[in-house]
Amino acid sequence: MECYRAGMTLYMNEVERFIPAVNRLVRRVATDLGIPFDHCGGDLIASKPGAGASMHFDSDDGFNIQIRGRKRWRTAPNRWVAHPLVSYGVGFADIGRQLSAHASGPMPDRMPAGSRTHYVRPGSVVYLPRGTWHETQVVGRDESLALVVNLRVPNWADRVIEALSGVCCRGHASGRPRSRGTRPAAARGRCCRRRRGTSRRSRRTSSSRIRARICSPSSLRPRTSGAR
Repeated sequence: MECYRAGMTLYMNEVERFIPAVNRLVRRVATDLGIPFDHCGGDLIASKPGAGASMHFDSDDGFNIQIRGRKRWRTAPNRWVAHPLVSYGVGFADIGRQLSAHASGPMPDRMPAGSRTHYVRPGSVVYLPRGTWHETQVVGRDESLALVVNLRVPNWADRVIEALSGVCCRGHASGRPRSRGTRPAAARGRCCRRRRGTSRRSRRTSSSRIRARICSPSSLRPRTSGAR
């Protein structure tokens, strides 16, 4: 709270675990949109007058519900990264492998031309599709309190990795290698050493690297859920 009193924004994540009313709201949104409840969440954001968030985009869809105070939003479409898998903000030292794998160019350092400005008050709801550039600032004398309902919808990369993991786990659980025919003992030893070396290299490949290889703007299509 000392940081908050000093003017810093306070983020409270997954408050649906502690606040029954937020839990009911998140469950209702998940049911209406056909999304598993464990892929949704509720975050509270408290800010002092004049505070806000610098330009960034998020990897989740979200409903931003203004509860108290007023806030100015600036939003703009993201023409640099289609359907990002990770979030990014201006000032990040490195955009990372996942973004650089399918970004169309260097990230901008200010809001793109043609951005729109919106003013919200208690009861206003802002829907932000994944990847939308935005920045905010609290206006007026009142402190701001907002509830964000995040939608962490699985993408194709998540599904492919999940399927591959299941196949690998089933193969490991069987404990029986497939028959390759009869070979001399020395040849079998060389083959096993090669396989072990390949396995070690494979384990070094992180999930983020796999996602970067799988995902491209052409392979990720916009969702048509009808709501954010």
